[in-house]
Amino acid sequence: MSAAMSRPSTKWQSLLASWAVRSEPARRWWQSLAPREQRGLVWAVAALAFLLVVMVLVRPAWRTLQEAPQQLAEVESQLQQMQQLAREAQQLRATPSVSLAQSTDGLKASTDRMGAVARLNLQGAQASVTFNGVTPEALTEWLREVRTVARVRVSEAQLARTGTTYSGTVLVTLGGAAQ
Repeated sequence: MSAAMSRPSTKWQSLLASWAVRSEPARRWWQSLAPREQRGLVWAVAALAFLLVVMVLVRPAWRTLQEAPQQLAEVESQLQQMQQLAREAQQLRATPSVSLAQSTDGLKASTDRMGAVARLNLQGAQASVTFNGVTPEALTEWLREVRTVARVRVSEAQLARTGTTYSGTVLVTLGGAAQ
């Protein structure tokens, strides 16, 4: 056991001796410099070390501190939107259900207001609405209206953007159907 204990110290001693031999030319070069040159090199190395610390440790932290208010504002905005959607969902859940006939009438009325850009096809408790060149604002308003008035749920949407308008089909389940 004593042989095993002496090996690490022997290993370290040999490493230190090897280091001393290899660093001797550098030590001689350092000693050959004038004191003024030694001080200049010490200051240069210290300046480089300081610059490295600033670049690696301080700058990223500083950047994070500068970006934090903007990120916090974005997260706060997202939270407010989510809370608004949650309130809206609670209100929709609290509203009484409508019959299939009322839901169908509300969907027809909302789709008729869209004009020629929307065509309704009823199939029992489901319906498909085909849009051709509807603006994003009109589509958003239609979705909002049929969700609240007709109490429909969008089950599938296949829309393609063409320039500034959308075309495609939206499949909905009417509010009077079993949920």
